[in-house]
Amino acid sequence: ALLLAIQIAVFLRLQRGDVPADAVGQSFDSVVRRREYWRVVTGAFSHFDAMHLLFNASTTYSLAALERPLGFWNYLAVN
Repeated sequence: ALLLAIQIAVFLRLQRGDVPADAVGQSFDSVVRRREYWRVVTGAFSHFDAMHLLFNASTTYSLAALERPLGFWNYLAVN
């Protein structure tokens, strides 16, 4: 539920339009050359249209059954 809430919150924030896509997205240049490692995490939560959010949120919800057998950190890595 926490991951879904984060995905929705980030989506709503990005829909306001005052955060450019390249500010949160991943690229080799931004992650490796400029050492902006936080982009690996923020890119996973960034959705720029409702269909993308819906697909990823439904996948996250479907995989939630794996959290108990795998444990939180392993589940987070899989998701």
